Amino acid sequence: MATLKDLMKIKGVFAAGEFDEKGNLVAFEGDITEEEAAMAAQMCAANNAMAKMQTDGYTAFSGQEWTPLLG
Repeated sequence: MATLKDLMKIKGVFAAGEFDEKGNLVAFEGDITEEEAAMAAQMCAANNAMAKMQTDGYTAFSGQEWTPLLG
């Protein structure tokens, strides 16, 4: 897994963060405030929760395996 410092080396990246499943900010690097990083962490966790719900539903209704969600 890439570190936050590794991600910051990618051209165009101005911030990178790590968050837990509940959306709590674990760590961040870059030119944003901690408040902005925490907001982004909550948004990303919410998107992951929606994607997990969709893959669970696709698995249940299609008979194909869509889980576990990766990404």
